Amino acid sequence: MSEDRERPDEENHGIDKMNKKLMKQLRQAGEKSLLEQLFYLFDQDGDLFLEQDKWMEFLKQRLTDEKQIDFAEQLESVAYCLCGENSIHLDQFYQIFFARGIIDKLFRVIDHQNTGSIPSEVIMEFLATITNTRPRTGFDKGSLERLEHIFRQTVGNEKEIKKEDFKKIVISKNPFFNERVFQIFDKDNSGSISLQEFLDAMHQFAGQSVEDKIRFLFKVYDLDGK
Repeated sequence: MSEDRERPDEENHGIDKMNKKLMKQLRQAGEKSLLEQLFYLFDQDGDLFLEQDKWMEFLKQRLTDEKQIDFAEQLESVAYCLCGENSIHLDQFYQIFFARGIIDKLFRVIDHQNTGSIPSEVIMEFLATITNTRPRTGFDKGSLERLEHIFRQTVGNEKEIKKEDFKKIVISKNPFFNERVFQIFDKDNSGSISLQEFLDAMHQFAGQSVEDKIRFLFKVYDLDGK
């Protein structure tokens, strides 16, 4: 009799486990579809594999702030553990991103303001940035070091740039332009700009193509964000 009483609980427990497994599979199926598209965006030559060194170099040129660099380094470590020095095929690409903590860290990288949710347009903008094949000339290691030096020279012992100090870096006779550029740089609306915000925004401010510059200027004058 005692065995009969325990069976329903055991059956329910088994069903719960099956449901959880199914939900996990469905979730991974959705992520797989996105990752497959991402893989093909990185696979510019259509070889159906990514040369590991070249792919990591490509990513590191585009992931520039502190969180992004940390993510790139973790990605590199996981890729090396799974593939050694070999090229990365689609199956390995899935394994890299399904490795423990990778998807969660990627979410935090895209979620700049730590809101816990990310609008679809922000995700698409991030993916477009990291898969953009246009070389980001002008922002090599030396350029970034010079920008960091300017930042530290301006803030002194402080960690963030205030609005008045910002005007010493981005010089304009138009007060409106200075105000709007500062607002764009200040992503978390804290009233000051961190080094990471400064470096990240400088990529937009000094875009390497006419299209980049037009996009930035449009954002300056798009007051309501529409």
